[in-house]
Amino acid sequence: MLETHKRTRAFITENWVFIVLILISIAGLMLMLYVTDQGVSLGSDSVAYIAAAQNFLKGYGLSWVSAKLEVKPLVHYPPFYPMILAGFELASINAIDAARMVNVIAFALGIFLIGSIIKIATGSNLLAIGGALLMLASGEQVEIHSWGMSEPLFISLSLLGLTLLFLFLRDSKTFYLVFSALVFGWVAITRYIGAVYIFAALVVLVLDTRLEIRARLKNLLLFLVISTSPLALWMMRNFIAVGKISNRTLGLNTETLERDFNVGFRSVMNWFLPLRIVELIQSKFFITIGTTIFVLIAALIIITFLHFKARQDKDEMRIVPNPFTVLVVFTLSFLFGLAFSVLLTSPTPDVSERILGPAYVLILMLVVLVIGAAIRTKRWVILLVTIGLVVFLFRNKAVYSYWVVRDIHGGEGRFYTSRGWRNSPVIAELEAYPDRIIYTDDIAAVYLLAGRYSSLIPIRIDLSTGTPNEDYLQTLASVRNTVSSGDGIIVLFSPYSLPHEYAPLEDLIEGFEILYESSNGIIVSASP
Repeated sequence: MLETHKRTRAFITENWVFIVLILISIAGLMLMLYVTDQGVSLGSDSVAYIAAAQNFLKGYGLSWVSAKLEVKPLVHYPPFYPMILAGFELASINAIDAARMVNVIAFALGIFLIGSIIKIATGSNLLAIGGALLMLASGEQVEIHSWGMSEPLFISLSLLGLTLLFLFLRDSKTFYLVFSALVFGWVAITRYIGAVYIFAALVVLVLDTRLEIRARLKNLLLFLVISTSPLALWMMRNFIAVGKISNRTLGLNTETLERDFNVGFRSVMNWFLPLRIVELIQSKFFITIGTTIFVLIAALIIITFLHFKARQDKDEMRIVPNPFTVLVVFTLSFLFGLAFSVLLTSPTPDVSERILGPAYVLILMLVVLVIGAAIRTKRWVILLVTIGLVVFLFRNKAVYSYWVVRDIHGGEGRFYTSRGWRNSPVIAELEAYPDRIIYTDDIAAVYLLAGRYSSLIPIRIDLSTGTPNEDYLQTLASVRNTVSSGDGIIVLFSPYSLPHEYAPLEDLIEGFEILYESSNGIIVSASP
């Protein structure tokens, strides 16, 4: 008994920091359960994932199914997240409930992994706990994890892959390298931009100067084959199914460049500064540019300083290459990958705080490492400034997190989970037309809220290329013929503000009768 007690006490003494990290993670889990007590928020992307998961179990494969049961293979979205949801559906757990479970677990796991990475990289218990607490207090991440999107899974898997990579760099065990490659392979099929993390990991392995060139090449080849296999298989499936590996096309896009820069700048500044200061900075263009240049120069100076300091302290380093370099490589890879997607692909992703979320967790760890380096200088001026900045950062994070939690929990739902959508009179009216083919401007709403397959109204301008759709008139005629025969109806939720790429309202409803109209939309059919 005494021996068992001694072993238990020794275990707790040696691993107490991980016990604390688990407790902080449990706090994060409870927070997300509280925030999402009415379910996760759902947007159009959420519905695409949910539908793909449910269609997979119905035998349609990962796909979207139209009103006429035409199967359209999932290509725009990667497969891993809907496959996870399908697994829950197989266990008789609804995909919407499953999305909440995934997010809650992902947030708790993210907290633990951030603390673990910092512990592995620096050996500091204080920094590890501080990093975990910062993640817990990050309203930006609470917001992201409250949506039924792929980002929460993407972030947690990325952190898991990074943790395993750090363990490999510390212990040189092939076991860690193999599983890190496997996880990063999953990351790349959770969100396509995850492929840049494979590139980042390969760069890090090249920088592992402890090993001879032959050993490094062996590790590179092993990691490359394992990590790229899932994405390669998915692209082969896409090519077989639709004749192309993706629905994205290459081409310079400058139309949204200014908006994307402003949104990106505002999001990143909001991570560390109060909103009033960010608004002041963005009030004048020259202030925005000046601040951007200042931040980039400051970051470059800090990166250079820590890099050379790490080289001077090489004998004391726990990780080679040093942890700061590893995180910088991953951060820059993500940001350059996102910039490439925004500038050179179509349809271009919309820059938002959600899209930038994966960069947040990397920058957060970099900030913690910088704080640790400042503390180790043992100069009282630097220590005082650092302590002041840490207090300011925690205060800013906590205040923002409070308002985010209050807004989400105290609200009436967001987007398709809002009260307006849940009580939509148009959705309720659809029950009167159970056998009609539905053409609509919002196929996600019809699927999620009415449980019906539908087809999108004709598109004049191709959403991917921005060029006129050659099949527009033929598709419009087909839709009108179906409605004229009494087999179909047109359901429009925004009839008087349709996007310019869609068919004009008059082309759709001319000669037909509006059977039902409310503030939520209209239902159109042929005259009785």
